[in-house]
Amino acid sequence: MTRVLVIGSGLVGAASATALQRSGAEVLTASRSTGMRLETQEGLRLLRATIESFAPGVVLLAHGPTSPEWCPEHPELSTAIHALPAAVVAESGARPVLVSSDVVFDGVAPVARVEDGPHPVTAYGHAKLAAERGIAGARGATIVRVAMVYGWSRPGNSFAERVLHSLGETRAVDAPVDQFVSPVYDDDVAETVAAAVLRPNAPRLIHLGGPERLSRYRFALEAARALGASVALVLPVRREGMARALRPKHSCLETSWIPPELHRRGLITPAEGLRLTVDRRTRAVSPS
Repeated sequence: MTRVLVIGSGLVGAASATALQRSGAEVLTASRSTGMRLETQEGLRLLRATIESFAPGVVLLAHGPTSPEWCPEHPELSTAIHALPAAVVAESGARPVLVSSDVVFDGVAPVARVEDGPHPVTAYGHAKLAAERGIAGARGATIVRVAMVYGWSRPGNSFAERVLHSLGETRAVDAPVDQFVSPVYDDDVAETVAAAVLRPNAPRLIHLGGPERLSRYRFALEAARALGASVALVLPVRREGMARALRPKHSCLETSWIPPELHRRGLITPAEGLRLTVDRRTRAVSPS
């Protein structure tokens, strides 16, 4: 049985931990909610001690911060939170698997491919690239770059979750017509990440984007339809002057590898994934 230490309990971390457990791995999750504050020296010492005591074969790094507002306001701290744990894991002897992001690219090209060289233009992108470089020389290191991930978690902070929360309260949402994404459903991300963790023959660099490329405005319209809300609540705007302008214009990845079972089923489309997300949201907010 493979022991996996998962760092991060957000949307991707939690879904990946569940997928790994379904696959038979022994999983331990550590995050800010369990007291591992990676912005502190004490948090890094705790990470080292946890690796030593749990003795994982693999450490999955799937933690934040990812905020387009917070990262540029704290660029050095943002880089440290991503890069220093990566260096600790690389030095530990455990195999590191890092969940990275499309933001290591500048977003000039409509789609980024696995053979393209990274060129970050945002604080978050620089932080993720520093983490990638931090594990690059470690034994069996694997990097899984993902495009915009959506799903439902609690607390939720993804674009889809914020849109659905606002629409569910009959509040209008601004959605850029000139920023493009290839959204990927969190279950697809989790299955791919779990396969990268458990399969020694998985590629060392993986790109995972959703099956459709669309604007954030079109994505928000799909969210409204899935929720049964009025599409008139989705307001088309330009990205200039918005927090979303801090992310690249194009946040799209061409998928380079997925596990065979996911390939047979096919990646979930935004329309279907948002319907599933709404179902999960309904169960989460309904009284027990």
